[in-house]
Amino acid sequence: MEGEIEPHNINWKNEFLKFDKEIKQVLNGNDETILINLFHIGSTSIGNGLKSKPIIDMLLVVSDINKLDDQKVKESFGKIGFECMGEFGIINRRYLRKSNDRGIRICQIHSFQFDISLYDIERHLAFRDYLISNPSLCKEYSELKENLIQSSKDNIDDYCNGKDYWIKKIEKESLIWFLKNKK
Repeated sequence: MEGEIEPHNINWKNEFLKFDKEIKQVLNGNDETILINLFHIGSTSIGNGLKSKPIIDMLLVVSDINKLDDQKVKESFGKIGFECMGEFGIINRRYLRKSNDRGIRICQIHSFQFDISLYDIERHLAFRDYLISNPSLCKEYSELKENLIQSSKDNIDDYCNGKDYWIKKIEKESLIWFLKNKK
């Protein structure tokens, strides 16, 4: 399976900052600035003892998602090692991924337009912040990941499908928590 889960690594924040700088240079170097914000999401952003695959997940919020389909933008991302995958299974998303020289994914970007995908943006941020504020959930999620690694026998689809129910359940909780605590 692509990468194994590891204990939280404080260097993941530095890796995010490196990718953040590269991506902002790409987006700011094109004809029109479409960048609204870029967030570190996913397990590598959480800490609290949460184990993770060493893949930096990023949430890119843009003013116009279609600008990411522009050939010049795709070529600019390609120059820094990102493969542009289009919607890749989620409507109105643009997915980009970067692999190391051994072909192992090290970063993925989930891109959404601020005014048509607000739910997707908020669910990612709420999930992250909810887990940061709940160390017991991080422990539960880590244990689930470890069990799935053992039982999935190097099948990434089984691993992802095994996490799906738990993630969706916690996503609902986190959105309620987010809305109750939003000021």
